[in-house]
Amino acid sequence: MVTALLLAGGLHLVTTTTWWAILQGQGLREVRWSDCVWPPAWKNIDPARGRHFQALAATALAAGDYPTAIKALSSAYAVDPSREDSALLLARIMEFTRQYAESERIFSELEMRLPHRRHHIALVHHDAMLGSFRLGSLHEQAWEEWRLSGYRNHAWLIPLAYTAREPGHQEDSHASADDTADFNVLLQAARATVHEPAWDQIVEDTLKLAMPEPLLARLRWELLLIAGDRAAARSALNQDRAQLSAFETALADWATLEPDVSPLLMDYAWREIIPFEPTPNHYDRMVAVALLSGNPASLRLLRIRIPPQDRSSLAALWVLARLRGETRLADHVLADLGFDPPDPLFDLQPGNIRTRIPEISLILPIPRETRYALIPISAAPTDS
Repeated sequence: MVTALLLAGGLHLVTTTTWWAILQGQGLREVRWSDCVWPPAWKNIDPARGRHFQALAATALAAGDYPTAIKALSSAYAVDPSREDSALLLARIMEFTRQYAESERIFSELEMRLPHRRHHIALVHHDAMLGSFRLGSLHEQAWEEWRLSGYRNHAWLIPLAYTAREPGHQEDSHASADDTADFNVLLQAARATVHEPAWDQIVEDTLKLAMPEPLLARLRWELLLIAGDRAAARSALNQDRAQLSAFETALADWATLEPDVSPLLMDYAWREIIPFEPTPNHYDRMVAVALLSGNPASLRLLRIRIPPQDRSSLAALWVLARLRGETRLADHVLADLGFDPPDPLFDLQPGNIRTRIPEISLILPIPRETRYALIPISAAPTDS
């Protein structure tokens, strides 16, 4: 009996020591010999392996080696399913590399397994699809998330409205008229243009709506501006001034000016927008609305005001400068962000937004506001 126990103990030591040596050879230096030998400590091994694969993935991503990064992250998630960060990063890379079915599977699995983290997972999912311009799926997600919120979380109306003109989403029957009647009128304005025969009626219906909160008031004038009717957007703004902050009112006043107004007035209105103590959200909104409006704007004024550490606002400014043809300013901003302006990756033009932005978004922190604004100004060839 004693001999058998000694043999079993020896075999256990040899086996677990060999296991430890293999793990060490794979680079898992933080796994201790005692973690392998002592069974109660085995629970420490999978988390360590997960961190090891996560580190391998980070190295691969830095080198632009997506297949290796996917393999490492898949291993990290397999050995340690508690690593939400590994799974979310894996789903995002799957989205970027157009492995959409696999990306959707991971997001769905995470939402079911981590219901308390569902809101965060949905936002990451949203950002992944927005970054890859998979706008039809983003439209579906926005409807679903809005429905799940009991039609109360109006933040989901922004992606819903901005993707409303995508092919295949000209009509929606996802929600009951009682729950969404007012916003369906806004969606009609989002889908339409001033060239439609019924545009006057659409404007009339839209302007009849009572906007219960600032976000919806903001969305109304923006959608009318995107449709191409500055006068209607100005009318909506005049109705909702009491709902909007001083910053949003000044921004809308500038955006809805007719392009043929005095250059001095245009420049004065632009300069009046910037608050005394601006935040990144202010700069992001200015860039997004400048993209939508197309009115002349002093981008150098923004460059002077944006602090060097505000990388998201600088990335947004780079997009705006590049698309407006202010190449010299765009190159300076890109260099400040630590990238090489001549790199073909950054050859962003109005005609290649949907193919360029997904890859650029992986390395430049382009904010959501800017990405939303890129949707209507980057009409796909199949769009009407």
